Amino acid sequence: MSDYSKLERAEQIRQTMREIRHDLDDDVQQVKQSAHKLTSWRYYIKNHPWACVGVAAAIGYLVVPKKLNIQSLDAKTIEKLAKKNRLVVEHKPKAQAKNNLIRGAFTFLSGLALRTATAQIVQQLATTFDKPISDHTSSTFSQQEVGEENVSQFTTR
Repeated sequence: MSDYSKLERAEQIRQTMREIRHDLDDDVQQVKQSAHKLTSWRYYIKNHPWACVGVAAAIGYLVVPKKLNIQSLDAKTIEKLAKKNRLVVEHKPKAQAKNNLIRGAFTFLSGLALRTATAQIVQQLATTFDKPISDHTSSTFSQQEVGEENVSQFTTR
């Protein structure tokens, strides 16, 4: 093999490697884009909306706890169960429920009153601090700030 054919062969190999690197960069970009698309929830919502609704319903069904099955029993059955399992049955009066209702209403109303009072105080402070600042800026020009030649214009009006 001659030197010229070796150089030509080496150049062909270099060109092939450049093409492979270029194609590899394109392939990596395509894989990156498709991976981003597949991990985006917006892609699935846009292309498969009914499947997403089904998956959301299934997840909701699994997450929500089952409803408790409450059975109302007569006094004799409850007494038998209590003796058998040595259960203690406590009767809570309904006055406690009223107490909780009154407490909740008081909490709501006190929070409302506190927010109203805070808003009123902030409004009063805002009006109090706005007046002196605007009064000072309009009436405290001195001869140095205005200039000697313009003082006569302000004083003659």
